[in-house]
Amino acid sequence: MLTNYLKTFVRSLLRSRIYSIINIFGLTLGITTALFIGLWINDELTFDRYFDGNDQIYEVMNNKVYPDGHIETWYSTQGLIASELVANYPAVETAARVDWPVSLLLSNGDRGLMQNVLWADPQIMQVFSFKVIEGDASNPVPNKNSIVITRSAAQRYFPSGSAIGKIFRLDNKHDLQVSAVVEDNRPNSFVHFDVLAPYHLLLDRKPWVESWDSEESLTFVKLRSNTDVDALNGRIKGMVKEHCNDCISEIFLYPFGDLHLYGNFNSGKADGGRIAYVKIIFFIGFFILLIACINFMNLATARSSLRGREIGVRKVVGASRQSLSFQFICEATLMALISTIVAVAATQTLLPFFNSITSKNITIDYSPTFIGAVIAFGCLVGVMAGSYPALYLSAIKAAAVLKGQNHFGGARLRQSLVVFQFMLAVILMVCSVVVYQQLDFIKKKNLGFDRENVIGFSLREGVSNNKNAFKNEVLNEPSVKRMTFSGNGTNPFSISAHNSAIFWPGKPVGDVTNFRIVFTDKDFVSTMKMTIIAGRDFVDDEADSMSYLINEKAVEIMGLKDAIGTPVVVEAGDPGHIVGVIKDWNNQNLQNEIEPVIVLCLPRASGTAFARIENGNVDKAIEAIAAAQKKFDPSYPFDYYFLNERFESEYRSENSLQNLSLVFTFIAIVISCLGLFGLASFTAERRTKELGIRKVLGANVRQLISMLCYDFMRLVLISLIIGVPFAWFIMDDFLSGYTYRTEITWFVFALTAFMLLAIAMITVVWQALRAATTNPVESLRAD
Repeated sequence: MLTNYLKTFVRSLLRSRIYSIINIFGLTLGITTALFIGLWINDELTFDRYFDGNDQIYEVMNNKVYPDGHIETWYSTQGLIASELVANYPAVETAARVDWPVSLLLSNGDRGLMQNVLWADPQIMQVFSFKVIEGDASNPVPNKNSIVITRSAAQRYFPSGSAIGKIFRLDNKHDLQVSAVVEDNRPNSFVHFDVLAPYHLLLDRKPWVESWDSEESLTFVKLRSNTDVDALNGRIKGMVKEHCNDCISEIFLYPFGDLHLYGNFNSGKADGGRIAYVKIIFFIGFFILLIACINFMNLATARSSLRGREIGVRKVVGASRQSLSFQFICEATLMALISTIVAVAATQTLLPFFNSITSKNITIDYSPTFIGAVIAFGCLVGVMAGSYPALYLSAIKAAAVLKGQNHFGGARLRQSLVVFQFMLAVILMVCSVVVYQQLDFIKKKNLGFDRENVIGFSLREGVSNNKNAFKNEVLNEPSVKRMTFSGNGTNPFSISAHNSAIFWPGKPVGDVTNFRIVFTDKDFVSTMKMTIIAGRDFVDDEADSMSYLINEKAVEIMGLKDAIGTPVVVEAGDPGHIVGVIKDWNNQNLQNEIEPVIVLCLPRASGTAFARIENGNVDKAIEAIAAAQKKFDPSYPFDYYFLNERFESEYRSENSLQNLSLVFTFIAIVISCLGLFGLASFTAERRTKELGIRKVLGANVRQLISMLCYDFMRLVLISLIIGVPFAWFIMDDFLSGYTYRTEITWFVFALTAFMLLAIAMITVVWQALRAATTNPVESLRAD
């Protein structure tokens, strides 16, 4: 029986080659899209979930509870929490402190390279199951001067030898010995490092970390099995308050594996996150696969008359409806499996392109599990696509068909399916255009400063101790227009401090508004091309050491009518005064509101430099800055970055969503038009004699084309009317997450309608033109 089904399937494929190609190509596109999206979603869902005992790993989070009830959730915690948790809470198996990653020089002999260093307690190896490939896995950090490095880091220094036992000099200060080499970190993880360095060495640089009022550590814990986390959170909530009466921190444990997808917090509670993008991409993939299946259903039912006599004969000789249904589902499944094989090959071929547009590093593991899942998925698609045609075709009455009576209906259902698939295409098109507009709006929005033609780089010890001499050396190069020392990160406005201990005349009692504190120098405003709207800029680093600049938001928070000259005290220091007001600027992701900022002229506290270079002379400027750094820090290579690229990296998720939506929208339109092409072609074939008669009676080509196109264009217009409101609702909800957003204008919907109608018209007109220009003698010859 199955052999007979296979022969029938092959004959059907060969007899209708064009429709077979359309079906296979459409299903291939749908399945390829589903495979890509499945790989992407799997990468997202397994992010930081591959460690042994993953469900027992938690990060300590810090809720800052202000007197007015406002709560902010921070990752940074007090450095003493780890030891307190282990000592007093038996449910905590182990805990480790980790500092934020930093790029430092790691030297072995004459070879020195900048490496990504993570200062961490040795217990980090117990919290996270880093795979030890060299060294003692049971005791990877045997003493306080041991370091752990990754396989890639070891190969950079010893391509053909072992790094175990080798002495490295870290940051030109510490001689440390490699005690273990671990496998490289997976790409889908927050935990990335080249070197794990002893945390106690960081304490020599930052002794204040071991204080209950200092919040600079990341704290990770591993709990014992079957721990009641909610009960434990209730017990540790007030830990910081017990040791620091003035502190406003309430800590809690949050599953480490959930942070990537559920990392947004509102009022101290988890409130979604990247999971929203995962859901959007999932539904895009589901819709595209559904469109491909609808194409199959439409073409299968539309061509039912061509198999009517076959079905009638089979029923006469005893075939049951169930056996016919099974046959047609088997045929659909075979076609889906052929498409799946082609789709897997296409996925492997296009994977590098997919990784480039999603900023991923996904690979396909052809394990038995993967192969079995793909085959099962192909069969599922076949059953899903073939179920309705099987039921429809098997219900054909044998007697009616063999008498030549036309009992092949289903036109309304086919029309409904066309409307539905084009409605999905409308939604995808509108969403893609709006996402593109929002990202374009972000990129072009005036942030209050000029981020173009600015490079940033971290300061090493030699430059830090000779900042003025270094700056003068660099500014001797004409292609370097300005330079400033600002912040301690890759953002010139990075938090040098975040403080509520700010005092000014008339400050309301109980006001604990957090101000962003930025340490910089006299050239900060001019280098960033910001605007002073009141007062003056800094003019001298020493003379202005107690002068402050604030932004408009800070003026609003302080309730000042005339801010210039207002005395301000920052964290119980000596009183200074406001000398200028800077026009508000956006220094973070545009999903966040502008914060009040106080700028201090304190270059000695800044760890990063930013240079504005002349457009067109980038290489010359970089060469000059590198030479200047080498003069003061000869051991360090010059590592730099472009400020605009760092700001754009804030929108990596949105960029991936934009790229994916554009690609998949294009695929959805192609699949929809393939189905439209197939239906138009079949309709033209079915109405050949009618068209011949109309031509004989005087109808011209234009009238015939209009008649054939009308039905299809009407369906596309209906899909636009239904799809546009849905698309507006979805995108309005998406944009609500942005403080600064573009508007959804009529142009978006007009563009979508024009493009969709134009593409559909071209698809249908080509077939209609062929049918309308056929010689009526040929079409009527049989009659």
